[in-house]
Amino acid sequence: MDEEKNKMETLSGRVAEGIPDRFRKTVPHGYKIGHCLGAAAELWIDLPEETRRQILSGQIQGSLVDLVRQIVEERIAAGEAAGRALAERLKRKRGPKG
Repeated sequence: MDEEKNKMETLSGRVAEGIPDRFRKTVPHGYKIGHCLGAAAELWIDLPEETRRQILSGQIQGSLVDLVRQIVEERIAAGEAAGRALAERLKRKRGPKG
């Protein structure tokens, strides 16, 4: 299985002018560009399909940190809403106190 993990493939594409230079400047000393591109591809793959569509269409702009923050805030809000709905159901199920 380790042998399969070490097999490499080529992935290439054209990007906007300036991105390659900006990207190269972020590669830590001792790492190859391919390591970073692989990590970036893994992050992209792990994003929900709808989020990838929104990024490509320009509906989501900003940094990866902004995107993660937005996703977390949406999930927290959904959890809070679900908690309020559950509390309300429990309150109705118990009936009035007294």
